[in-house]
Amino acid sequence: MDEIEKGIFVSKDIERRDGKPADYKVGIPGKLELHILAVVITELCERYTFYGNTMMLPAYFLINLNLPRSQVVVRTKAFSFMAYGSTILGSIIADQWLGKFKTLLYFSLLYFFGTVLTTISSVSFGSAESRKILFYFALYPMVALGTGGIKGNVSSFVGDQVHTDYQATGTPGVYRDPGKTIEKCYRYFYWAINMGALLGMIACPLIVKHSDYPFGFMSTSIVLAFAIVIYFSARKRYTIIVPKMSPIAKVSQCVRYALKNKDSRHAYWLDAARGVENTCWDDRFVDGLASTIRCLKVFAFFPAYWLLYNNITDNIILQAMRMRVPRWIDASQLNLLVQIAIIILIPIYDKFTERVLNKRNVRYGPIKRITTGFIVIIVAYVYMIFLQKKIYSTGPYYDFTGNGANKESFNDIAVWWQIPIYILIGSSEVFTSVTGLEYAFSQAPEELKSIMAAAYQFTNCCGSLLGLILYKLTEDPTIMYLYIGETSVMVVVAIVFWFMFRRFDTK
Repeated sequence: MDEIEKGIFVSKDIERRDGKPADYKVGIPGKLELHILAVVITELCERYTFYGNTMMLPAYFLINLNLPRSQVVVRTKAFSFMAYGSTILGSIIADQWLGKFKTLLYFSLLYFFGTVLTTISSVSFGSAESRKILFYFALYPMVALGTGGIKGNVSSFVGDQVHTDYQATGTPGVYRDPGKTIEKCYRYFYWAINMGALLGMIACPLIVKHSDYPFGFMSTSIVLAFAIVIYFSARKRYTIIVPKMSPIAKVSQCVRYALKNKDSRHAYWLDAARGVENTCWDDRFVDGLASTIRCLKVFAFFPAYWLLYNNITDNIILQAMRMRVPRWIDASQLNLLVQIAIIILIPIYDKFTERVLNKRNVRYGPIKRITTGFIVIIVAYVYMIFLQKKIYSTGPYYDFTGNGANKESFNDIAVWWQIPIYILIGSSEVFTSVTGLEYAFSQAPEELKSIMAAAYQFTNCCGSLLGLILYKLTEDPTIMYLYIGETSVMVVVAIVFWFMFRRFDTK
């Protein structure tokens, strides 16, 4: 029996020009090892904490802190803005100084102490104003910043744990393909994200309903503490990449050289940086930098998607509070249908859809997947506009501008009308957001993976910023025009995106 049949042959022995083994015929994803699963479980717990907090915030701001609806939207979007805006800071700290492992650990501890303080601030003691100040201090500089430091690094860190070589199976010509393993890793990583979010969305509102906010916030602290223990326990098995030269400095030097030396001989301006000796970069880095720039162009269209998506944490919950909600469920809990849709659809895509497409040699590349997600969320918003009109056409308060309406008033229309919105938004996330994470990791050179992951997360921050700018339109009845405007913009974005980047799927 030769080495291929024994299953011990790997690609570094004999390679084709594309880096694959000489007898490569079919690639299959490899298994996810235990330390990879430790990172996945850690992220599941972190998402429980984040989404558990996110689900509690609108009602906490509205009822306990007595804020008007527009200010609830402002503070909720500000939390999301800070959480995803600080991803860049986390990635820079990891890539230039601490490395991903230590950065994740330290930001997790900051995050944990923030959740402890939100718990303390929600207990009735001292003056209401002092508790409010403590709550804001814990929520924004600690919980939001801790989230950003984790989100800026965890997706690239889990990718670092996947083997980069082609490993033979017992069947000649069939190899465990690192590219397919990365895709599988990110699908289940994203599955864990949404399972954690689902659990947080179910548990935290129920805990608040049957106990009170201190116990709801306390549950997030306990789960996050468990996550830190799991993450730290696998430290000896992780692939830890020690930062060397600052990647930002490396990019800066490479770009400056290319701009200074470009001329008509170069088909692409970065080509001027190729083949240069005695520099901190090589041609492989230049190739990766070119891919990174293409990736950033793709990401420039994501803020419009997140503008629509992020309404699930505030405006859509507030819409539910204007509808008839059964006593046994909280208005925010329909949000969990997003996570249920993702949890169901990701394994289906992994086990069935991808196999069918592969057998028929159909390439369903990242640009097609992202565009599909854009289209699905547009359909969700067309339905939401219809629903908002139906709410305003139903009594007793209609558009809530008269008849003694207040912030707790609702019309006689069942909240179950919202179900298609959540399912469609969750379905869009399977195509758009999962692909974005995978695309960020696969397109960037090794030194820039954290920064690229953070750049992708930063698009969510930009979406939240757009939402903050539009907050004055979130009151009744102007929110109807907000939904129409956002949907119209998304239609234009989807069309332009497809025609600009559809050729990228062939590269």
